[in-house]
Amino acid sequence: MTKADEQFVELASGKVSLAQLEALTSVLPLELDLIDADDNFSWYNQTIDRGSTAGLKKQLGQSVVKRFPDAAKWMPGMLYAFRKGKRNTAEVASNVDGQRVVTTYAALHDHQGHYLGTLVISENVEHIADLLSQHRFKDSTVPDAVTGASSYESKEYQQFIDHFLQ
Repeated sequence: MTKADEQFVELASGKVSLAQLEALTSVLPLELDLIDADDNFSWYNQTIDRGSTAGLKKQLGQSVVKRFPDAAKWMPGMLYAFRKGKRNTAEVASNVDGQRVVTTYAALHDHQGHYLGTLVISENVEHIADLLSQHRFKDSTVPDAVTGASSYESKEYQQFIDHFLQ
């Protein structure tokens, strides 16, 4: 594909090519699933950690309750609350194959408030628990690489920079 043939998506925060968008969603340390406004499973991101997605492809277009039978008791109520604007997010902590996972459900609405669906964000948080157990957050400041909004004066920040300069 030539540069002239490349397709872009214009967003309020900037422009991204479809190739960039595909690459961006594949490197996130998260599993993303999209439930459309009709409560059907409509999209997922392909990540290295996700493994085979053949089963997921077969589930595209299926009712989310069929896809998540264990959630059939509570998911319809949550999606109803999202649809009506009574709630915007919900989190569920679980243990999957011995790993701590946090799943966040986020309602998607357009600028007029119309419900568009729900983004399901699943993250293995074992590495975060490990960092916490090592007290790695004590007095540490890592800068925001985009805005530089964080402080740059801590010893941990200097160690962070030194690590990348070696």
